[in-house]
Amino acid sequence: MLLNARQIERGMGKERIILLAMEDITERQIEESLRQSEERYRTIITSMEDGYLETDLAGNFTVVNDAGCRNLGYSREELLRMNSRQITDEVNHKKIYLLFNKVYSNR
Repeated sequence: MLLNARQIERGMGKERIILLAMEDITERQIEESLRQSEERYRTIITSMEDGYLETDLAGNFTVVNDAGCRNLGYSREELLRMNSRQITDEVNHKKIYLLFNKVYSNR
């Protein structure tokens, strides 16, 4: 909560009025905190030396960093149009699927 107070004099200084203005800034503070957190996350992901890739539940890439692009030999635009099955052999795909399924089931 943000509180501002201001004193106003009227009538040759004989009457004093205090104006109070209150504003709930909780939502703004939350938004700013979220923005800072997202900025930190983005900085970490983009500066990592290791490849970083995120997928949705269907396996479509949703986030890739520069190292991931270099390691896989695709541009970011190409990878963001691809599914993880396109770059993973069947054995590793099954392992990844089982791991993701286990994590998702334990929510």
